[in-house]
Amino acid sequence: MEDNCHRESDVSYHEDNFKESLDSYESGMDLTQMSSDSDLDFIFAGTSLAADLAAWTSEFQVKHNAVDGLKLLKKHGHPQLPSTARTLMRTAREVKTVEKSGMEYLHYPLKEKLVETLDRYPVQLVTDLDTLELSFNVDGLPLFKSSGKSMWPILCAVMLSPVTIFPTALTCGTKKPTDLAFLEDTVTDLTEVLTNGLDYRKKNIKVIVRCFVCDAPAKALIKNTKCYSGYYGCERCTQRGIWLKRVTYQETAELNLRTDASFRAQTQPEHHHGPTPLSDLPIDMVQSFPIDYMHQVCLGVTKKLLFIWCRGEKGMRISAGQVQEISSRLLQLKSSIPSIFARTPRGLDELERWKATEFRQFLLYTGRLVLKGVLREDLYNHFLTFSVAIGLLTHHLSLIGGANPGDCARRLMRSIATSHVWKHFSLHGKKGKKTFHNTTVYFVIKRAIMVCHAGSGEKFVEDLITNVLKHAPAHSKLQVQLVPELEVPVVHNETGILDSSDTE
Repeated sequence: MEDNCHRESDVSYHEDNFKESLDSYESGMDLTQMSSDSDLDFIFAGTSLAADLAAWTSEFQVKHNAVDGLKLLKKHGHPQLPSTARTLMRTAREVKTVEKSGMEYLHYPLKEKLVETLDRYPVQLVTDLDTLELSFNVDGLPLFKSSGKSMWPILCAVMLSPVTIFPTALTCGTKKPTDLAFLEDTVTDLTEVLTNGLDYRKKNIKVIVRCFVCDAPAKALIKNTKCYSGYYGCERCTQRGIWLKRVTYQETAELNLRTDASFRAQTQPEHHHGPTPLSDLPIDMVQSFPIDYMHQVCLGVTKKLLFIWCRGEKGMRISAGQVQEISSRLLQLKSSIPSIFARTPRGLDELERWKATEFRQFLLYTGRLVLKGVLREDLYNHFLTFSVAIGLLTHHLSLIGGANPGDCARRLMRSIATSHVWKHFSLHGKKGKKTFHNTTVYFVIKRAIMVCHAGSGEKFVEDLITNVLKHAPAHSKLQVQLVPELEVPVVHNETGILDSSDTE
C-alpha cells in the first residue's frame, strides 16, 4: 500500500487543473483598456509587493473589503501601494462583449496571449524553445448557486514547466451555447499559429496541439456529435448501443474503430449532429480528445458500483448491516491515511457527497480492504479485478510522461534504477563519480523527455538530469544489502546507438 500511496500524487486531472487555474488568472488579467493603465503600470513596475499582494488575494480568495483594509500599509512605509482592491487586482471598469451562440462573448487573440505568457518564463527556457505544445479545454462553469448563469471558457494551457493557463474566449449566459460559433475565433487563431508558427524574439517557434481535454457532454458539444447516452454515441467505435435501462455498449471484440478520416467524412451520419469548426484544425479528431479518467472511472464506474451495492436491485444490494460494517471499517482507516491524500475516508451514509478523489481512493486503496469478507465473493472478485487493472494502469502512467519535464526526468530515472545507484554518477564524472553523459542510458532518457515534452531544449533537459543526479545521495536510503551498481555501456559513436563491438 505504501507504493500505491506514492503513486496517488502522480495521477493528475487535466480538467481540474484548467478550472482551478482560471480564477487565479482572471484576477490579474487586463480584460480591456482601463482609464488608469499608465498609473497602474507605474505602480506595478515600481514594486513587486503590489503584484505579490494581488497573487495572494487571488490564491486565497480574500474578500475585497478585507483587501481594502491593507491600505494601512500605505501609512507604514509603502505609499506607492494602491488604496483599493479594484486597483490592486487591476479590475476592468468596463468590458465590451458581443453576442455569439446565444451568450455574451469576449475573445482574446491567441498570438498576443502566447507571447505574453512566454514572457513570464525564464529566458534560458524560452531561448532553447523550438516547439511549443498546447492543450485546450472547454467546459461549463456555474457562477452562482442562486442562479443558472454559467460561463463557458475556452482555456489554453502552455505545456511548459510550470504549465500556464489562460482563456482564449469567454462566453457567459443562462444556458449552454446554442451553436458552435463561439469556437470560430479561437479556431482561426489556432490554425494560423499551427500553420505559420509563432514569431517570438526573432525566432519562429513551431506550435502543436497535444489534446482537447473535456468531459463527455462538453466533448460531444464541441465535436457536434451524439452524446454518450445515444445509440451511436460511442466516440471510439461505430457499434450501435443496446438499451438495458440505459444505452450500453456490450461489444468489446472485432470493433470497427473510428478514425480521423472516418470522422471528417462522417461515414456514420447517425453519430454526427453536423459539422464542427474543429475539423478545420490539422488534428486527429479522435485521438486528440482523450478519455476522461475522472468522470468515467472515478465518478463513473466506481460510483455506480457503490450505488448498486448500497441501493440497487435485490440480487445485488447488500444489507443495511453490511453497509454499516463497511462504513465502520472506512472510518477506522482515517487515522492510517497519510497526508498525501487530499481527503480521509467517509462512511457510505455520505455517498452522495463523495468527491472524485474519494472514489479514487476507495477504488485503488481502501476498497479492497473494507469489502473483503462483507461483499459477496463473486462481487468482491469482480471489484478486485477492476481495482487491480486500474491500479496497474495508473502505475504504468505514473512511470512515463509526467506533468512537466522535471517530473518526467525523475520518473524515467526512478523506473530505471534507484537513488542508491544514481548517487554514484554525475553528468560529467566530477568529484570521483562515474560519467553519465556518454552512456546509452543518458541518450535514451534525454530523447524520451524531449519526445514527451516537445519544446524542451537539450540544455534544459541536461540540467534536469543533472538535478536528479545531484539529489540522488540525499534520496538514497540505507539498505541491509548492497545494491549492485548499474553497469552502463559506454557509447562510442555520436548517435548513442551501441555498435556490435560495444556489447561483446
